[in-house]
Amino acid sequence: MSRVVTWLQHHEKRMFCFVNQRIQHDVLDLFFNAFTHIGGATVMIVTRCPLPYSPAAIRRTAGIQSCAALAVSHLPVAIIKRNTPDCALISSFPIPAPAKIR
Repeated sequence: MSRVVTWLQHHEKRMFCFVNQRIQHDVLDLFFNAFTHIGGATVMIVTRCPLPYSPAAIRRTAGIQSCAALAVSHLPVAIIKRNTPDCALISSFPIPAPAKIR
């Protein structure tokens, strides 16, 4: 089983590097950049924070619970990002040299 996982990881890294280094398209880059940020922390915070102030009791309860869950899930990430230097994150994920395309 570990050979299969190793094989999958190897090919996934190669495909990830190929896509990020070789495929360039202005429209697709804008689309995927916007699409990525839709699921980001800023959008989650902006959409969840007004919910506790809604007049309906059920939305207020759901808003308080979602804000609490958001805080609990984002605090460890913020702490790790603040305490880890950027160079340590980059060096922990070595990117292999791109393969030559014929």
